[in-house]
Amino acid sequence: YTWYRLGDQEWEDLLGIYAADASRAWAVGRRGTVLRTLDAGGSWQRLETGTAEDLWSISGSGGVLWAAGARGTVLRSEDGGDTWEARRPGVEVDLRDIRAVDGDTAWICGEGGLWARTDDGGLTWERMAEETTGTLWGVTACGPRTAWAVGWKGIIMHRRAEPRLDLLVPSPVAPGGTVTLAGLAFGEGGDGYHVCFGSCRASEYALWSDRLIKVVVPADARPEEEVTVTTPAGSSSPRRLDVLPLLRGISPGRCRVDGHLTLAGSAFGDARGGSYVTVGSARIEEYVYWSNRYIKFKVPQGISSRAEVRVTTPSGTSNPLWVEVATGPPTLAELLQPNIDFLEPAEGPPGSEVVIYGSGFGPTRGSSTVRFGEVAARDYLHWSNDRVVVRVPSGARGPLLVTVATAAASSNGVAFKVTALPEIHSISPPSGPTGTLLEIRGADFGPREGPSNYVSFGEVRPTVYEYWSEERIVVRVPPGVSGTVQVRVTTPVGSSGPVTFPVRRRHLMGVDAAGSTVLAVGERGVVLRSGDGGSRWEEMDSGTSLSLHAVSAASPSLAFAVGEGGVILKTADGGRTWARHPVGATGDLLDVCAVDPSTAFAVGEGGLALKTVDGGETWTRLSTGTGVRLHAVSCADALHAWAVGEGGVILYTADGGAGWQPQNSRLQVTIRDVFALDALTAFAVGDSGVVLKTVNGGQTWMRLNGGTDRALHGVAARGAAQVWAVGASGTVLGSADGGSTWELLARAGGGLRDLCLVGGSLLAVGDEGFVWRRSL
Repeated sequence: YTWYRLGDQEWEDLLGIYAADASRAWAVGRRGTVLRTLDAGGSWQRLETGTAEDLWSISGSGGVLWAAGARGTVLRSEDGGDTWEARRPGVEVDLRDIRAVDGDTAWICGEGGLWARTDDGGLTWERMAEETTGTLWGVTACGPRTAWAVGWKGIIMHRRAEPRLDLLVPSPVAPGGTVTLAGLAFGEGGDGYHVCFGSCRASEYALWSDRLIKVVVPADARPEEEVTVTTPAGSSSPRRLDVLPLLRGISPGRCRVDGHLTLAGSAFGDARGGSYVTVGSARIEEYVYWSNRYIKFKVPQGISSRAEVRVTTPSGTSNPLWVEVATGPPTLAELLQPNIDFLEPAEGPPGSEVVIYGSGFGPTRGSSTVRFGEVAARDYLHWSNDRVVVRVPSGARGPLLVTVATAAASSNGVAFKVTALPEIHSISPPSGPTGTLLEIRGADFGPREGPSNYVSFGEVRPTVYEYWSEERIVVRVPPGVSGTVQVRVTTPVGSSGPVTFPVRRRHLMGVDAAGSTVLAVGERGVVLRSGDGGSRWEEMDSGTSLSLHAVSAASPSLAFAVGEGGVILKTADGGRTWARHPVGATGDLLDVCAVDPSTAFAVGEGGLALKTVDGGETWTRLSTGTGVRLHAVSCADALHAWAVGEGGVILYTADGGAGWQPQNSRLQVTIRDVFALDALTAFAVGDSGVVLKTVNGGQTWMRLNGGTDRALHGVAARGAAQVWAVGASGTVLGSADGGSTWELLARAGGGLRDLCLVGGSLLAVGDEGFVWRRSL
């Protein structure tokens, strides 16, 4: 073979190449370089990409090209590279490789263990579980959901669509025991996910994750079962599990030579084959019947008065049970005394069948009765001297004792649990947006969640539960639900009655504008963006589920948002993408004010105040001299700012936050917002309709009559004359004379949290995603 150098021009360093066929190829490199040849390399054309970021990799499929590179850059072209569109995955890390599956599906990998895929042309990206923090350098895909990635220190990552079952432990295991399944692509459980032991589907799960499943071996499992994992993507190849026989009961517990003995349990096998029963040292050779759950045989001669009974199958030997063996005839008292040996099953809902094994029940029922606690059974399906089949009566509840009463006497009591339909007694909170942590209290929920034990919000089921017990469930309202939904708890017994839960829109807590770009933030990390002054809105991915309390725009492209848990976000592209500060603050941040693209202040709980002078790269804690909750901060410039909070606290700095001086509001109520016009003039609002104004740098604050006693949450001003305030019950106040007189402009929505001026309009946001807008 001979290698040729193609092209005489000097380009930037080239880092990746993709060939569609023998004639057409594309290469990518430094500073957004993309080259194309259509004549097998005879000539190369540089294409315009719209980015100066280094491009590390290029791939294509079905006429669509994909390129990836530094700072989360992903480009997509449908016309051979003539035009490119950005398809950023919402991360800032360098992407080292990209692999196209088709025009809509591609995989990327890069620094920090990033590994993600898209199946909608790059509009949204699904991140794979991060199992390494090292760089992944290469990715390849053999389908929309199956891929490999390699990288740091020899790591090899594999993501597949169909589940793969690698290991079962322990083996053998008895029915009712827990077996751990290890493998790949099990998913997170829910609809369409289950484990089968042969033809028997499991119903109890202690754990379901993408790599591990802990499942309870069902009672109907056979001695040798092929175990498979099924997900919506398909089923795994089977793996064999040896299931030990399990003895649950013997009847009668006191038998006689040449009499019949019945064994109840699991995993005996559908046919006897080479399996057998031992009573003491005697091996039973003749059987009345043999099934997977029951065995019946005649007790042979030569058995000791107390003997151990075991069942042996190809999978192993069962646990022992003991039986008393009598040789003489029974006494009359023994014949007439009813005795229950065991119940099969030992629990069940009203209406289910229960088999009672024992002796002395009589050949026919006559006037005999079975009682579940204090409730008499009414539906009898079979009655003989050693076996009664009855339905659990309605009205029987909880753990109780089952007894058989004949004309001669009453039997011993044997424990039985009536499993009832689950009941929901309360839901807290009574409403909320998606992501709300919901506590459901009630009864009969079952010991744990699983494919047969779940909560449903209408037709949507959560995939993760925070807590599950018989009487309490904690779960988040899942995405994809809206409006008023019916919440139910379902168990193998059935579903609870529905409880209505209104899924409201998330509260908006902060809003700001620069130019025609408006950003609003709120509950559960919601970020809304408008590029036309608030007429139309689009929800952006903030990358956090923590509530955001405030946003401040330094320019149409750069803004900061702060919130719960001290989270600090920054956008450099007008709110389209957000990057989270790696450290943040130590407590909740309630407000932020950006002076310019470099300088910003933030305040929060416990007198917390922060400042950045490098565009948010680092934040320095400031000493405020107070421990109260600071609700708002507003800056006149880089040196002068006010902060306000609980108990009427007002703080002022004239040196860029190095020192804060308390000012006298003459109030004890919470002041919730402040707006600085300049270094001397500011307005503040708060609870009970408080409106304050200073014109001398805060040396004195005048209380103004706003005409309301409702809490005011936001204030804004334009010039010395025009002032607006918003608050509870949708209150909107306006003043045209610097606050001397106020007019009620509107009662809008359920509650307004913040406001801003954008162009010639006033815009306010509040409860349940409400946005109010009015031309000035």
